[in-house]
Amino acid sequence: MDANKHIIDCGGWEGDSVISLREKFDPDGKYICHTFEANPLMKHHYTKFKNHILYNKAVWIYDGEIDFHLQQEQGRKHNMGSSIFGRTMKSNVKEESIKVPCVDFSKWILNTFNKNDYLILKLDIEGAEYKVLNKMIIDGSIEYINDLYIEFHHKKYTNLISQQEVDDICSKIKIKINTWV
Repeated sequence: MDANKHIIDCGGWEGDSVISLREKFDPDGKYICHTFEANPLMKHHYTKFKNHILYNKAVWIYDGEIDFHLQQEQGRKHNMGSSIFGRTMKSNVKEESIKVPCVDFSKWILNTFNKNDYLILKLDIEGAEYKVLNKMIIDGSIEYINDLYIEFHHKKYTNLISQQEVDDICSKIKIKINTWV
């Protein structure tokens, strides 16, 4: 295990991204992988991983508790999505709001790592990425990140942020921003 190399998977869902990130960056499984997945229904997907820590918390801008919205299409066993932001959905989609713990992600970065660590960060946090990234820019925790992968959701949550605001945030990040899909 390489204690100075870490994969941080924010919005891990069913664990597929852990597999993808390991294949791409760490096929030998030597990095420590940290996954943040707030949906409590997904916890069982992570028991199979080695050198892995699951944080059953939402990535956010403060420590505490937050409303978390779970969506499920009626008639399907598979859960569709989850987010701290509720969405107007089709009539055949049920949404349930629960309380989940949340973590001040930038503070967690600053308290857990140092600038000599090699950090690969994947953000797929359904609209929360903008406030999280902005806080990381302000407090300098973004400077701890070596490789950054983001799935942006501004088109899904048009009421949260404009394209100009997305561009402004991205222009302040000094490393390459890779698209996660």
